[in-house]
Amino acid sequence: MNHAAYAVRDLSRNERVLLSLIRSHGPLSRAALAQRTGLSAQAITNLTRKLISEGFLDSGKVVRGKVGQPSTPLALAPDGAWFLGLKLGRSLIELALVDFTGAVRMHRQEVCRFPHPDHILS
Repeated sequence: MNHAAYAVRDLSRNERVLLSLIRSHGPLSRAALAQRTGLSAQAITNLTRKLISEGFLDSGKVVRGKVGQPSTPLALAPDGAWFLGLKLGRSLIELALVDFTGAVRMHRQEVCRFPHPDHILS
């Protein structure tokens, strides 16, 4: 079995707030993030640049034709984080791999008489 280890840094409170807003409301521009959080435009720019460079956010296509400068919506990057869910029942093992946007990438289930730990790990 091939195991890969990844070092993940702790996100700051403001970074978590930005990711949570985008998760809840969908793609948002930097101006919308600044308005919703009360953070300065410069702080939002610095935070989002860091989140983009670390793979948590993706920049969308520039939106033109509205009043003011064009805006770029920021969305969660599907490969930014992965979540693994394991459900062990009396006679059912269920495993799901979910990406950062909440899409199920893999789902497996197996009916078994008694789920033994060695069997589950394999």
